[in-house]
Amino acid sequence: KLFNPAKVIIEKAIVLAEENGQINQLLELYELQLRLYHSTTNTTGLSSLLQNTESKRSGVLNHLKWNWELQDISYQLFIMLKTEWVGGERSALGLLKRLEHIDPEKLPAASLRISYYQALSGVYFSRNETQSAHACLLKIRSEFLNSPELVTRYFNQYVATMNNLNLLLAEKGDYEAVNENVKNMRSVKAETAEQKIRILERVVNAELAILRARKKFNEGEELLKEAAYLLKNKKLSLVYKLLFRFDICVFRLLQKDYSEALYWLREMRKE
Repeated sequence: KLFNPAKVIIEKAIVLAEENGQINQLLELYELQLRLYHSTTNTTGLSSLLQNTESKRSGVLNHLKWNWELQDISYQLFIMLKTEWVGGERSALGLLKRLEHIDPEKLPAASLRISYYQALSGVYFSRNETQSAHACLLKIRSEFLNSPELVTRYFNQYVATMNNLNLLLAEKGDYEAVNENVKNMRSVKAETAEQKIRILERVVNAELAILRARKKFNEGEELLKEAAYLLKNKKLSLVYKLLFRFDICVFRLLQKDYSEALYWLREMRKE
């Protein structure tokens, strides 16, 4: 009696898992689906299900294989960056060789390509190969632009990528590209207040940095107000609290608003 309701529920769960890229859950659901037919000794249905889902189950296992490999590389990279940033050449070279044996074009999902290029960019950064790291970040941005639904699913990776890309572009003086990235970041629909702050703190910082680099200290009044507003939010990270107070202080100082500049200088000292 419970077979049909259970069958419908599992099928709906599989559709949701496929739509949301929940690979680990998919493997469990495929197994549960097979066990359901097995438990009712429905051999005809079980045989048909095995044939119909064989390619899907193989695809999930292939995805997991690459996911585990890239996760291992990412964790090894994290350990290296935390313990061997200076003098970690041998470790970085080992990770680079592992990544070079992977063809990103053959990875079965955009999420895996994002993980691949993120790890590769980290290795290049550790080797001070910023041009190669820049190329990797552009690849990641392209994956997000081609699959916008991945932005919310891999929000932290998206924010880190765009922020690092903006830093490199600003260093090169490519302010138009930074502005384009900022425009894309501001268009992201944050799902939580935390995500909204993570985006705003980075885009406001990037836009103020451009004005500072161009010495346009009499512009950006709305940005300064936005920075001051963000400073009232308890979720704002310490780094950006210091950066925003510094920016407002510098802008007010060069606008010859000395009392306001002094106020923000004192605020920095308090922090």
